[in-house]
Amino acid sequence: MPLKKIRQRATRTPCNLRVTIGWTEEEGHRDRYMIGACVEISATGLRIELPQPIPYLTYVTLRVEGMGLAISARVRHSRVRGAKAVMGLELSEPIREQIVEALRTGKKPENSRRWQD
Repeated sequence: MPLKKIRQRATRTPCNLRVTIGWTEEEGHRDRYMIGACVEISATGLRIELPQPIPYLTYVTLRVEGMGLAISARVRHSRVRGAKAVMGLELSEPIREQIVEALRTGKKPENSRRWQD
């Protein structure tokens, strides 16, 4: 089995969501924030595009605009592509498929007050 298939365990779904990402810099302990776009989501991770890269292995909090959802994650991949930084984030804990579908469509589930169990 190719290495790519081994490392990519969850099915990725395209999406187009505005997100705010926050983290604390190691030096100076200064809080930082950036606005970007989530372009792919799975139950275990996200691919986002930002104006600047965030250091590898940094813990971040990601807020999905208009959805009332905050997700904790860690930077697992970072590269600059043109004027954007493409970041791969590994979620601190997997999210349910219902939430993945809601994020893919941009609509909060109607019958759910809570995002996670």
